[in-house]
Amino acid sequence: MGIQLRPVTAVVLLGVVLVVGSVGSVVLTESIDDEFDPAEETIELETDDRSLWLYTSRAPAFDSATLAINLVIYEEPEQVEQWLLEDGTREWEELEDDEQDFVPQETDGEITENATIQWGHTTGDTRYVYLTGSESEWLAESFEVHDGTYLGDRYHIRVYEPPDGDAEWTALQAHDEYWDLFEARHVVTSVEDAQTYVEAEFLEDSDYEVVRQHVGGQDRVDFDGWLTVVNPGEDGQPAQSTLLVLGVLLLGVSAVRTGRDTVAETLEDVSMERYLRAFVLGGGLIAVYMSVRLALVAGEQVIDIIPPNVLWGISYPLLFFGLPITAYLLARRLDRTMAFIAASLGFLTALLLDYTYLGVTAVPLDILVHRGALIVALGLVAAGGSLTEREDPTLQSNVQIGVLLWLVATLLPLLKHTALPV
Repeated sequence: MGIQLRPVTAVVLLGVVLVVGSVGSVVLTESIDDEFDPAEETIELETDDRSLWLYTSRAPAFDSATLAINLVIYEEPEQVEQWLLEDGTREWEELEDDEQDFVPQETDGEITENATIQWGHTTGDTRYVYLTGSESEWLAESFEVHDGTYLGDRYHIRVYEPPDGDAEWTALQAHDEYWDLFEARHVVTSVEDAQTYVEAEFLEDSDYEVVRQHVGGQDRVDFDGWLTVVNPGEDGQPAQSTLLVLGVLLLGVSAVRTGRDTVAETLEDVSMERYLRAFVLGGGLIAVYMSVRLALVAGEQVIDIIPPNVLWGISYPLLFFGLPITAYLLARRLDRTMAFIAASLGFLTALLLDYTYLGVTAVPLDILVHRGALIVALGLVAAGGSLTEREDPTLQSNVQIGVLLWLVATLLPLLKHTALPV
């Protein structure tokens, strides 16, 4: 029995993609939708008579809260930066928007070779923090840094400091994120992992004392309410940290196994030649997708004159046109059912390989729905290019519905990103 998607079903599927894709990422990746009292969920600063609101915000307003502040260092920002630069384990490089990780202000520190951690200065969308007390005000970040690759995965830090330099503290918002090839933005996966990553550097230095202080609160990622506090002067004892790992990849593996069993049943009376062609179809989609990711990560590190965002824009047509064209052409000698299964499982495998390469273990619900739509779209395109449909013109073609679903599912995130970058 052939794979078909009736018009009513197609409309419903497109509607789900539109609704979830339009509002899901903002609600499920970063933002907090409650109204906040600035007197609640604050960090009491030991060297200041004021307190810091626990969250960063997209705008100078409490209803635009995003990620939680997760580290406070009781040193001047210049001193923190100097410590990082003179530690001899870091290499600074200039970066781009969307990705900011922790670091103090720029100095002319000397860089040593064999760097193990490479914090690089970067710029990005402004995030604000609220300093409350006798003189309350909104503060923008002083600078940002990252460790990793812009078009791959990285740790990103925004750094905040006292407005008048009259107190010794430096606040950090550190998070782990990766570049989504279809969303055209960075997706935050964890603040806890980045917090542990940054505090580990201070744990190795006997000049600093590192503790975890419970401040409460939570954000839409995995902040557990424990703030890292770094004080100079005494040997620190490592504090326990909580890691939150979700089993999204296990669900993917289960789906692959289910698909494998279905393919095995379908291929019982199919020749080995067609089995190999199905393998080539799935492998072709994996090759197209992963080659784009690997080329972008490599290109970013060797091409300095082209910003990473531009590199992504140049390569995006390879995904936008390359994946459906590959699915259509490599399915021409397969029957409709096998073409749909091979293309769907091939693209699913490509996504799992990509997340494994990036070290991603948690994917927001809206992105899972979006990727499901892309999987179905490529399956329909492959079914439409199959031998079954080309030999029988009376059959309903799946190409048109597949292409329509592909266009909506790929273009919608780009329109969303224009208004709501992360």
